[in-house]
Amino acid sequence: MSFQPSINITYDIGKSDLFEQYVPNVKQLSIMEAILQNLIFEKQHANIIVGPYGAGKSLVATMLTSLLTQRTNKKEFKQFFEDVHTVAPAIGDNIKNIILEKEYRWLPITITGKTGDFENIILENIKKQ
Repeated sequence: MSFQPSINITYDIGKSDLFEQYVPNVKQLSIMEAILQNLIFEKQHANIIVGPYGAGKSLVATMLTSLLTQRTNKKEFKQFFEDVHTVAPAIGDNIKNIILEKEYRWLPITITGKTGDFENIILENIKKQ
């Protein structure tokens, strides 16, 4: 049995290891596809992922954030799309097309364990970028 590290969205965005070690499954890919469609086409920017501990909620969020904020011509992204295509070709093609069609790269603002004025928290996190 191999060790499965936990995901920290704030620190793991853009890490190539996530894409190199990811084993695609249809449920997670369907969630990614739905969130991307909401974000890019429907302008529905609020999405909630609910599931039990260890279901991959943070992994999905981190991978989506990486796809939206990084250059998608990286080697690990190409391998990711190939792996996804073998499991769910239609979903994989749709995810790839959505990512390639996005007009701009996103700036991720992760808010974890913060209390206080929401606007100040957002501004603090933008400054860190």
